[in-house]
Amino acid sequence: MKLADVLLVAGKELRETLRDRRTLMVMVLVPLVIYPLIGLGTMQLLVRPGMNFVNGYAATVRGLAFHVAGHELHHRRILKERYLSA
Repeated sequence: MKLADVLLVAGKELRETLRDRRTLMVMVLVPLVIYPLIGLGTMQLLVRPGMNFVNGYAATVRGLAFHVAGHELHHRRILKERYLSA
């Protein structure tokens, strides 16, 4: 097959597709509706597992581990300042 023949058939198919309103709606409107829904669904799946809410803020298990470690250091400093510094 020659490239000219392929381009001729491709052009004919494209013209037929652009004439059909239902095909155009499917090509344009369905992605405009479906893609955001898929994105929202994916975000919900990625956010929910392992997420907890602390004082209204979302926190992962990893973030809570860092928070606990920092809180322990905070209490060490207080004990050192109040009772061990002399």
